[in-house]
This record gives sequence, C-alpha cells and structure tokens, in this order.
Amino acid sequence: MSNPANRMIIMVESGQVQENKTKKNKVRGREAVMSSMHFNEKKVRRIPICISKVNIPNVEASIQSEIKVFSEQTGMGIAGFFQDMFWTRLVLQLSQSEPAIFNALSALNMAYGQMEQNINQRIHLTDGAIIHTYNAAIKFLVHRVATPGQGLHIHLVACIIFVCLEYIRASPSCTVSEQELITEVASIFHRLNVNTVTFEPSLSISRPPPSLQSHSFSNPIIFSSFIEARIRSYEYISEAIEFVAATVDLKYVPESITLDHALHQVRLQSQLQSWRQGFDQLRARKDKAWNEKEHTAYSIILMHNLTLKIWVSTCLTAAETSFDNFKSGFETIVDLAEEIIESGGKEFWRLRGNFQFDIGLILPLHFVGFKCRWPIIRRRALRILGSNYWREGPHDSHRSYRYGYKVTKEE
Repeated sequence: MSNPANRMIIMVESGQVQENKTKKNKVRGREAVMSSMHFNEKKVRRIPICISKVNIPNVEASIQSEIKVFSEQTGMGIAGFFQDMFWTRLVLQLSQSEPAIFNALSALNMAYGQMEQNINQRIHLTDGAIIHTYNAAIKFLVHRVATPGQGLHIHLVACIIFVCLEYIRASPSCTVSEQELITEVASIFHRLNVNTVTFEPSLSISRPPPSLQSHSFSNPIIFSSFIEARIRSYEYISEAIEFVAATVDLKYVPESITLDHALHQVRLQSQLQSWRQGFDQLRARKDKAWNEKEHTAYSIILMHNLTLKIWVSTCLTAAETSFDNFKSGFETIVDLAEEIIESGGKEFWRLRGNFQFDIGLILPLHFVGFKCRWPIIRRRALRILGSNYWREGPHDSHRSYRYGYKVTKEE
C-alpha cells in the first residue's frame, strides 16, 4: 500500500476527473455532476493504487458493485483460459481513476451478463442502460482528446473494451506503469490481428516482410516467465497468419512464388520451432510451480503453435495432400483439447462460460476439421466443437462445427 503522500486524489469538478498528488484540502469550485459514475458533488477522495492486487475504494455502492462484478465474473470469464493481467488487474485499476474506462467497463458488464443468460440472444446497444454508459464512456474519451497533454494509453484500453463489446454483440467488424500497460496493449493487438485475419482475411494489413538478415535461424529463445512466452508466441503467430493470408491465391499460380516467399516461409517455421523449444524448456523448469490454469494455458498456446506450424509449412503448396505429412500434429492438437476438457470434469463448460475475448480451442479445432484428411481425427475435433455452444472473440463453436460437418458429408 502506498503512503498518503503518494496516493491519488480524485476531484470531481466541471464533469471531469482531475488528478492531484499534492493538494490535501477540498477543492472549492464550480458545481459538478458526474451522474453516470454516481459520484457525490464536490467531494475529494483518496484512492490508493496497489500494484500487487486490485483495491476497491470506499466509493458509492453502485460503483463498488460494478467493479466487484467485473472482478469476480466478467473479467474472469473474458480472460478465459489465461490469467490475463489486462482484464483481471489493469482494467480494474484504471476504472477507479478514469471515468471513460469505468463507463466502458459498466457497459461491458451488462452486455456480458445478458449474453451469459442467453448466448443465442443478440445483444443490442439500444438497451437503455448499456447505451447510457457506452455514451458516457465516449463523452469522456472525447473530452480527453480535446485536453492537451493527455496520453493515448487510456484511449487504447477503451478501444480494446469496445472491441470486446462488439465481439459479444457478434459484430466482427468491429495508475499502472505506462510501459507495462503499453506492453499489455501491444500484445492484445497482436492477438486481435490473429482473430481478424483468421475470421476475415480481406481485413488483414499488408506489410513488407522483415529483413532476413536481421534474423538468425538458429538463435535459441530463453523465456523467464509464462507471460513473456505468451507475448512472443502471438508476435510470431500474428506475422505467420498474415503470411498465410497473403499467399492464399499465390500457391495456385506457382510462377508467382518467389525466392523471397520461400525464405520468408523458412524463417517463420524457424521462429515457431525456436519458440516451441524455448517454451518446452520453460515448462521443464516451472512445471511443478504451475497451477492447473497455467497448465491449461500451456496446452492452449501449444495448440496454437502447432496449428500455425502446419499452416505455414503448407501455405505455398496447392495440393491438399500436403497436409498428410502432419498427421501427428493434428492428433496432438485434438489430444490436447480433449485433455483440457476432461481435466475440468463435468463442470468444465459451466465454469468456463459462454464467451472469452482471446482465441482458445475453436480456431485450432476448426483448422483440424477443415484441413485434416484423417476422418477419425477430424470427427474427434468436430465432437468437441459440437459438444457445447461457446464463442472466442469472433469465432463461434457452432458455426465451426456446422462447417466441418458439411465438409465430412461431402467426402
């Protein structure tokens, strides 16, 4: 806990939240009302910022209730298979001092609650309470943009929350250390890029490949933590999925494939393999210290790595038979998915929830159902997708199941 001198003083004045670390007296000024956040008028509050855990300040019951609901239900559900610091800590801390984040969080709370009650019901922003808090969040963001000297990190966090809200609506078109926050936000945008490119390749951003001279094909990767390995994994996966999307049509015109394409493919394969080696070494060192959720997260990320390794290795070959060389990879993906579900027992789906923000099981299982040419392995993947209805970002288990089922019927 920080001492009083370092605590943040939140003052409500003229419809905005102002921060002051030195003033200790009440501020006498113009009358202000922040009805959307239910603050009393012209009151000074000290809100301690705790880095190791989330503090819920002594504020009105409505605010405390919103933060508690997000902490215990919404945030945990959205984080899904991962102990995601962004949803379980950073957003909560920012919501205590930033009205834009608080109102965005409130809108997300309500939308998530409606979705959990009935996953088949489409969430509409015309709902009075949701649109009220959504508009309040936009209003405070606009005010920040118009205020000189304001950083961009709050706008990026709000953007991520709004993207999550769009995912819940089934609309795919859609004081913490600043450096720590930027790292988390950058990692999330890498994962959003994977969701976007796999769901709608036409929305991918065309970027030139990195210089091959700046990379070594044999450099070992040493990870000090699970979080570091996860961040690096999605950097590689994001680049790999863009390369796959860019070569979808090229592979049917062999003369269009250049040496640069081939070298880029080799480099991506090397990156994914080096990451796998480093990740396995991390597990060997940390395995006994990991809890059940971390073991589950390990399996999820490994499924993603295997999926992209197969996809990158075959993306320059038009023949569907090229996937026959990866039977063991397909089997491992399905084995890991079955182990994850079996480890959760009968309560797995109830505890997991109907929606999570990041990619998890659906994308790799969809890939197996679409590309694997061994009927038994494919049907095992479809059995999992058809066992329950849930969503991960823009990906829908029911849609993937129906797609794979139709493919099997055509065989």
